[in-house]
Parts: sequence; structure tokens; C-alpha cells
Amino acid sequence: MAKAWTPPTYSKKKSTQTVNARELFGRNLNEGEKEEFAQSLVDLIRTRTLSGVNIKGSDFKQYSKGYADRKGVSRSAVDMFLKGDMLEAIQSKIKGQNITVEIDGGVDALKSFNHNTGDTLPKRQFFGIQRKEINEIVSVVKRTLSDPEKELRDALRDVRLVQEE
Repeated sequence: MAKAWTPPTYSKKKSTQTVNARELFGRNLNEGEKEEFAQSLVDLIRTRTLSGVNIKGSDFKQYSKGYADRKGVSRSAVDMFLKGDMLEAIQSKIKGQNITVEIDGGVDALKSFNHNTGDTLPKRQFFGIQRKEINEIVSVVKRTLSDPEKELRDALRDVRLVQEE
């Protein structure tokens, strides 16, 4: 039996985490479902990080006074966003029922390593998804998957072709 998820790993060349959709959902997901689930994982990391919260649900360590001044924010306004490259570098890859989120190669992988491990910067672990977060995403996606016509109804409701229930 495959493992439902692996904890995130960090190296200077790649930050990565893999989840197995079959184990999480109890069935194989089709390509569209896997893509939707994969994007949900990436979006969660980006959204959590931009809100100033680390992988464990706590606020990030404050910026240094000099860095906050250069960025033009308060020391506590930590969102790990300067130009957006590192967060935009988070991608998903799908192989069978395994979905991997990663930052692969280049300066963004090195920045991710330094932030997540505290190697050359204050430790601000942002990359990865906790089991609780995965369970929440699975729950939301399962509700969507159990009603495949929901997306069509929602779209029709948006253009007011279907009455509200």
C-alpha cells in the first residue's frame, strides 16, 4: 500500500512533498480531478505564506528592521514576498496517482532551502502541507467530486440562468 503523504523535504536544489491521491480519496482520480487537487495544494501554500503564517500555523519570525525598511513594511508584516519569484516557483507534478508539489532548481530552490531550514536566514518554514491541511483540502474536493454537476450549476448561477436553492 502506498503512503498517503510524505513530509516535505528541503535541499539546496529542491523542496518537495508528495501525496498519493488514491490513498487520500479511496479511489483513482481522473486527470481533471488530479489537476484540481494539485492546484489546491499549491494555492494553499501560497495563500498561507502570503498571510504571514508558517507551515505549523504560527506567525513567521519578524523581518529585521533594515529589511522591513527596505521593503517598506512593518517588521511583523512577513509575507515572504518581495518579487514573487519563489512563491511562483511552486509547481505541481502528477505521475500516476502521486502529486508532488515542489520548487525545483535554481535560485528559488536555494532561497526556499534557506528559509525553510534557517540555513542563512531566520527560519521561516513555509513550504509544504501538514496532514491536517491535506485532510481539509481532501474534504472540500470530495464534496465537489460527489456532485459533478455542481460546477455547471455554479457557473449557470453566476450568469443567473439557475435560481438559487
